[in-house]
Amino acid sequence: MQIKEAITTCEAHVKKLENQLKGFYTVNIARNYREGSVEEEADILDEIANCKLFISIYDVLENEGVKEGNTYDEYSAYLSKAREHLIEHEKLKDEIESKNASEIKNINLLLKSFNKQLLELNINNLAP
Repeated sequence: MQIKEAITTCEAHVKKLENQLKGFYTVNIARNYREGSVEEEADILDEIANCKLFISIYDVLENEGVKEGNTYDEYSAYLSKAREHLIEHEKLKDEIESKNASEIKNINLLLKSFNKQLLELNINNLAP
């Protein structure tokens, strides 16, 4: 098998496995807008990362700001909601990982192996 063909084959497997993994973590999430609530498909891992990001931003007022005023009240409420959502999303992630533990483990093992091999193949492909 030629190096380029091996790279293409490994990349195809990586893409397939990443899509399988993404499928486990893709869930319907209720979003509350002023116009009403809507269910949307979302990646729970992305949702957790977003919650952590906004908690780190909103948390500055709680840690270093004056704990009073309209701005504090508004962003303190956002912080509380972000923390609530983080707990909900982490619980859902744990349920997903518990229910699909063997599949997720096998996919991650294969991804690690394919990516390691791709790195080696790409290095060898660059060599003169």
